[in-house]
Amino acid sequence: RRAAGLEAALMPAEVSPQAIALAPAPAAASRVPVPWLPLPPQGFDGQWSGAKIEGIVILWPDGLTSALTYPSSTKVRMAFEGKTYEGELLSDGRLRWSDGDIWERRPLPPLPPPSVVRPQA
Repeated sequence: RRAAGLEAALMPAEVSPQAIALAPAPAAASRVPVPWLPLPPQGFDGQWSGAKIEGIVILWPDGLTSALTYPSSTKVRMAFEGKTYEGELLSDGRLRWSDGDIWERRPLPPLPPPSVVRPQA
């Protein structure tokens, strides 16, 4: 009952086609396109020797995070402690940073064996 009252207060009972045609156009500001956020390129996500990369975030071992951008499909950029660093994904799978640091991918820990649930008799 309460929802019906709220619905009635928010929605007009009847809207004529003429009212829709005469309605003012939205403000010009609403026509500004929303920036498109591309997906990060493949090959960067995972646990590395220096930190973990998840999409547009790098997770440091101390729990802090830094934002990442991707200038190309093989390059990543981040700001860390007031400096900007660029990393390049090498053909051998390593990640070389502009400060000379080279990260290697760490294997993910093995998944636990599946547990079998047997029905009780």
